[in-house]
Amino acid sequence: MPLEPSYQAPSEKLFYVPHSCGPGCLDRLRPARLDQFRGRNPLLVPLLYDFRRMTGRRRVNRKMWFHVIYKSPCGLSLRSMPEIERYVFSTRCDFLFLEMFCLDPYVLVDRRFQPQKPFYFVRDITRGREDVPLSCVNEIDMTPPPSVAYSKERLPGKGVAINTSGDFLVGCDCTDGCRDK
Repeated sequence: MPLEPSYQAPSEKLFYVPHSCGPGCLDRLRPARLDQFRGRNPLLVPLLYDFRRMTGRRRVNRKMWFHVIYKSPCGLSLRSMPEIERYVFSTRCDFLFLEMFCLDPYVLVDRRFQPQKPFYFVRDITRGREDVPLSCVNEIDMTPPPSVAYSKERLPGKGVAINTSGDFLVGCDCTDGCRDK
């Protein structure tokens, strides 16, 4: 079973020097190709762009609480989605999106699924049609999944009409991260 390269967190300390965050905070990281990390876990992508994701804990009334803090490449601590959103917009970041940040301390963004004994393994059942590979694993026996023609688009069955009218389809075309909702 092939392995993708693992993520190694940086070991050097990151210090924050007070400043107003802007596009310059990410200039050295802006990718030449936006698909540079295509196929990687979307929750891992901010870390690949030098963000740090740290889990902290605190005890309140003998109960332990865990929380996540992201540190931006310029050292700013981001403790909530509104803070992350403000940072992404103030730096005009067009290569990271809010959905790539996860504040759930129980989600391990740098851990990949490793089946115990894969009798049958397909690395990507989409054959490159999706941005992130979808693997298929059978740990019971060598039985492959039923043969299906994978499609990223909706395919109507016989006698089924799919309405593709712009008046019917619902979608987001805003450019401000849906801030007005």
